[in-house]
Amino acid sequence: MSAASARPSSLFDHALRLHRLHPDGPLPNNGEPFPGEVEPVRRRPARVPQHLVGADVAAVVDLHVTDPPALADALEPLSVPVHPNDHVAAAARRADPEVAQGTGRWLVRRGTHRSAVAVGLALLAAGWAEEDIPLIRTTGLLSRAFGPLVASALERRHGGVEALLWLGDRVADWGRVSVVESLCRVGGSAARPWLLRRALGGGLDGYFAGQVATAAHLHAAITATDVDDELVDHTGRLLMAMADCEGVGTTLDHYPPADQVLEAYLGHLADQRPTVDRYLVAGTIAHHRPARRDRVRALLDRDDWCAVVPAHDGASHHLAWFARTAAPRLGLKAFAGRAFEGWRSSAGDTRDNGRMDGYRSGFACFVGRPNAGKSTLTNALVGTKVAITSSKPQTTRHTIRGIVHREDGQLILIDTPGLHRPRTLLGQRLNDLVRETWSEVDVVGFCVPADQKVGPGDKFIAAELQKIAKKTPVIGIITKTDLVPQQQVAEQLMALQNIMEFAEIIPVSAVDGYQVDTLEKLLLDRLPEGSPLYPDGDLTDEPEMTLIAELIREAALEGVHDELPHSIAVLVEEMAPREGRDDLIDVHANLYVERTSQKAIILGHRGERLKQVGITSRKQIEALLGSKVFLDLHIKIAKDWQRDPKQLRRLGF
Repeated sequence: MSAASARPSSLFDHALRLHRLHPDGPLPNNGEPFPGEVEPVRRRPARVPQHLVGADVAAVVDLHVTDPPALADALEPLSVPVHPNDHVAAAARRADPEVAQGTGRWLVRRGTHRSAVAVGLALLAAGWAEEDIPLIRTTGLLSRAFGPLVASALERRHGGVEALLWLGDRVADWGRVSVVESLCRVGGSAARPWLLRRALGGGLDGYFAGQVATAAHLHAAITATDVDDELVDHTGRLLMAMADCEGVGTTLDHYPPADQVLEAYLGHLADQRPTVDRYLVAGTIAHHRPARRDRVRALLDRDDWCAVVPAHDGASHHLAWFARTAAPRLGLKAFAGRAFEGWRSSAGDTRDNGRMDGYRSGFACFVGRPNAGKSTLTNALVGTKVAITSSKPQTTRHTIRGIVHREDGQLILIDTPGLHRPRTLLGQRLNDLVRETWSEVDVVGFCVPADQKVGPGDKFIAAELQKIAKKTPVIGIITKTDLVPQQQVAEQLMALQNIMEFAEIIPVSAVDGYQVDTLEKLLLDRLPEGSPLYPDGDLTDEPEMTLIAELIREAALEGVHDELPHSIAVLVEEMAPREGRDDLIDVHANLYVERTSQKAIILGHRGERLKQVGITSRKQIEALLGSKVFLDLHIKIAKDWQRDPKQLRRLGF
C-alpha cells in the first residue's frame, strides 16, 4: 500500500460522502469517528488560564499561515478551541486577508484532522466571501466537532442565513445548538417561520428554547388569527423545554410573556385532535407549572384524551418517565390504578444519544457556612477562575456553574452562597437559593474549614442536609488543610464525622492541590451515566457581564469594614467594542451601596480607593475577555436595596 493510499481522506470529502447517503437529515453520529480515528475524540481541555486558551494555536498560525501543509502538520498535536477564540481570530486578522482566505480554504477543503479544519474555519470567519459558503456549509454537517465555528463563519456572510437554515434541518446535538442560536441572532424575519415550527430537535432543546421564543416573536405568532397545528405543537414543545431546562437556558419564570403564551397554547390545544405526544407535552408543562394544573387536568381527563394513552409501556422514554413521575402528581384519570414502577422505555433514554459507555455527567454543589472555601475549591477543580473569592462572608451571591471535563465524564459544579441566619430579604433569598440548588443536584459537598472549629452553623447545615441524604449522597470536605498542622486536620475529621453520616469524608487544599483530583473522582463516581451537558471547552455558563460584575465586586470587597460587604452590589450597564477599534472594549458599570457614608468609604480619599478598585478589577476583566478594557466605574446609592423587592429584582436577585 502506498503512502498516498494510506493517507486519510479529508474531513470535507468524508462529510460530502456521508451527506450523499443521508441527504435530508443529520449524519449518523455526526459523522464520527472521522477518517483515521478509531473512535470519536474527546479531548480534555488543558488546564491553562482562560485568557491563554488558544494562544499556542495563534502562535502557530502566525508562523505558518503562508504554508498551509506546514500549518496543518504543526496544528495536529494541538487542542484547538471548538468555539470562536479571540487569540486565533486575532492571528487571522494579522495575516494578509488574501493569504488568510486561501489558507483557510485549503485547510477546510483538504484538512485530514480536526485541528486543521477548525483553524481553517477560524481563518474563513475573518472574511466575507460568499463563494466560501458551500465549503463551510458542507463542513458544518460534522456539527459536533465544528458547529460553533461554522455558525460564526456563516453569520458574517450575505447568504449565510439561508445556509444556516439548510444546516438546521441536517444537524443534531451541540451543532444544532450553535446553528439555532445563530439564527436567533441574525436570522431576522427570514428565519422566523423555521424557528417557530422546526427549531427543536433533541435532548438539548432547553439551551435555546427561550432564545427561539424571543427571537421568533412567539407571543405574537401564537395569539394571531392564522395559527396552524404545526405552530401549536412546536409552541407546546418550546414551553415544555423552558419548563424542564433545569436552568441551562431561559426558564418559563424568566420568559416575560410566559403566561400569555401558555394561555393561548392551552386554548388552541383544546381544539386539537388528541394524540399521545400532545398529551405528554401538556402534562409535562403542568407538572412543572403548578398554576396550570387544574386547567390541564380538566382537558387531559376528557374521554377522548384518555383514549390516546397506551395501555402498557414500551412506547417512549418520555411516556415511561411521565407514568412514573408526573401522572401520580397530577392525578390523571388515564393513569389511575396503574402500577407505574413497572413502566420502562423500550427505546431507552433519548437524552443519552451519542453517550460513550461508562461516561457520566451531572451536577454537584458545594454548601457550607460563609467563607468555608467553596468558591476557591470550585476554581481549583475547574482549573480557572469562575467564582470570586474573598475573606469577607457572603462573597458568593449567585449559583455559579463551573464545568470540569474528563475523558470519562463531565462534572458541573455549582458554587452556592453560604448558608447563614438571614437579616434581610436578600439574605433570605440567598438561603432559599442554596436549599433549592442542593435539592436538585446529584451529589452535595459539605465544606467545613480546617482552621475553624465545627460550630452551631455547621450543625444547622448538617441537620438540613440529613433531610436529603437518603436520596442525594453528601460528601464531607475539610477545606483549607494548608493552614493547619496534620493533627488538627485529623481532629476536624473526627468532629465532622460526629455531626452526620457522610457517603465519604475527605480533607483537601485548593491552594496546594492536596487531594483535589481525588475529590473530583469521588464526585464524578456519584453522577448518573449520561451524555455531556455542555460542549467541550466550556468552563462556565455565566454570562460575561455577570462575571465582570463579580470581578468588580471582589475588588471592592477587599479592605472594607465588616458591615459594608453585604451592602455592595455591582451592575454592568453596558459593554461593547470601542467604535473604530477592535482591540478595546468599553465597560460601563455602577457600584451600588445603601448609604452616603458607605459611598465615601468606597470612594476613598480623593477617589483613591475607587481608582484602585478599577485598576485591580480591570486587570482581571482583561484576562477574562482577552482584550484591553476601558472601565467606566461609578458609585450610586440605592437606599436599603437589600430589603426592597423591586431593587433586588433590578440588581439580579
